[in-house]
Amino acid sequence: MNCPNGHEVNGQVKFCPICGADMRGTKYCTNCGYERNGDEKFCPHCGTPFNIQKTFDFEKDDNKAESNKSLLIFLSIVTIIIIGVGCLLYFSKGDSKDAVSTANNEAESIQVVDSIETVASIDNSTEYADSIAESSESYYSESSSSDYESSSSNSDYYDTSSSRKFLNEQYVVGYLANQTFTNYSNIDIRFDGDGRIYIDGDYAGVVSVLRYNETSAMLRYGGGMYDEGKIGVRIEDGRLQLRDPIDGTVWYQK
Repeated sequence: MNCPNGHEVNGQVKFCPICGADMRGTKYCTNCGYERNGDEKFCPHCGTPFNIQKTFDFEKDDNKAESNKSLLIFLSIVTIIIIGVGCLLYFSKGDSKDAVSTANNEAESIQVVDSIETVASIDNSTEYADSIAESSESYYSESSSSDYESSSSNSDYYDTSSSRKFLNEQYVVGYLANQTFTNYSNIDIRFDGDGRIYIDGDYAGVVSVLRYNETSAMLRYGGGMYDEGKIGVRIEDGRLQLRDPIDGTVWYQK
């Protein structure tokens, strides 16, 4: 006869010597006592199924475990790939933002340069345009009143005729000393005898000369009520004019 797993065995054994299947209860019908002959699964007299038990199939279970292991490895690889792609997209997005920010900064720089060139073209003076270009300098060193010890608080000390020129920085500050300028919006700019500037009555800081030639100069001021700023000055028919290097606003000497 055969064991439940199909191995041919002696009818007297209780367990299959090959697979260990339980042979007890498979030899006689538990209902009528009929002796099983061969591989019947049901008693031919009463129809009661023989007590056939199958043992654990180690080979199949090993194959299933190996299959599960392969599936787990596959899922792990897929997870790693998904995480890698996600990180790549995240950092690529960050690089794109940096590129956009850089492009915006470059565009703003171009707009500032365009504004400076526009002011220079309005003035029609190459010297004054060179002075405006100096506005790109970022370092500011505040000058004290001692820088102007050679400057007289009385502007009459300097030549006030139409032939006067900016011979040095002291001349620039000296010509501006105790002078007041106004524009069409009635906003006044005033300089005192110690090189300080007041805009519409508010103290705006100490003036320093960035660059000058005989008829024009570029000034920087800061340390007062306003942020650091720049303003151009030029001699026009013996009188002084101030000009904003950004929007071109002109202040005329009173």
